[in-house]
Amino acid sequence: MRGKEQPVLSIIVPVYNVEKYIRDCLDSILAQSFQEFEVILIDDGSSDQSGAICDLYAEKDERIHVVHKENGGLSSARNTGLDLAKGLYVGFVDSDDWISATMYEHLLQAVRTEDADIAACRWVEEEHIQKFKSVHTYTWNSEEVLRHFFLRQITESVCDKVFAVEMWRNVRFPEGEINEDTITLFSLLLKCRRAVFVDTEEYYYRAREGSITKSGYSRKFRIVESHLRKMREKVLDRLPSLKKYVDYFLSVHYYCLLLSVLKSGEFHTFRDDYRYYRKRFAEVFPAFMWRGTGKEKDRVIGLALRYSPVCLIRPLLRR
Repeated sequence: MRGKEQPVLSIIVPVYNVEKYIRDCLDSILAQSFQEFEVILIDDGSSDQSGAICDLYAEKDERIHVVHKENGGLSSARNTGLDLAKGLYVGFVDSDDWISATMYEHLLQAVRTEDADIAACRWVEEEHIQKFKSVHTYTWNSEEVLRHFFLRQITESVCDKVFAVEMWRNVRFPEGEINEDTITLFSLLLKCRRAVFVDTEEYYYRAREGSITKSGYSRKFRIVESHLRKMREKVLDRLPSLKKYVDYFLSVHYYCLLLSVLKSGEFHTFRDDYRYYRKRFAEVFPAFMWRGTGKEKDRVIGLALRYSPVCLIRPLLRR
């Protein structure tokens, strides 16, 4: 390392009740081909052995720093890590995921070579891992990277990326909300001069509850729609040429919100939410039909959501 005061990279890992997975996560970080980093483990009030495991790793490696705090949620833990980070660059790993041995070598090489603010790679769910044989990189300006983001060609996660630490000046994750990655990453991309995409699978995640499509609908998902509106307003104000692309991004999220309400088993409780999302979906419906989600079935369901009553949509979801 350059020295204890200035590591090249700060890796922030929020930890909460993941005693089954945390060793795999930390071992994958310590096995990196790039070694000039610090690891900031934020034990967010774990009630299992996660915090103790973090302490054991810190005893063995001086680059690992552990903070034990009361439970405040993912955003709170990440923000705590950001306040402590000393690196020139910042990365995030969720504590039930793991990374390839070359992820940070590839991302840092790309971000430095291209003088970029952000570097991203592919992430893949554990059962779909198929490593690419070569590493191709693509460099985008600020408008181009937002277009790729809205087309869902880079993920909405902060975990498969590295960021110049300056990008986080005056930017933090919203606490007490879901969808924190999406709105935060959008804010970072909006101020990004240049980004580089490393087209290889490097970040491996386990499917987990909490996303719109993975968990049942509840009122907490209403904040997603608020985030979407704010994003669209900012894009139309600053980059109106991206209207088609941000409308597509919104259409996919409204589609997911509608399906989540339908699958919740509490449709009558959230009927007003459904009606509202359906109205918003109608406004961006042409953008959804332009690209869909990549599956033809979703275009059919999208048409039903736009024009059919609920009683005719539900049979489609069971097929």
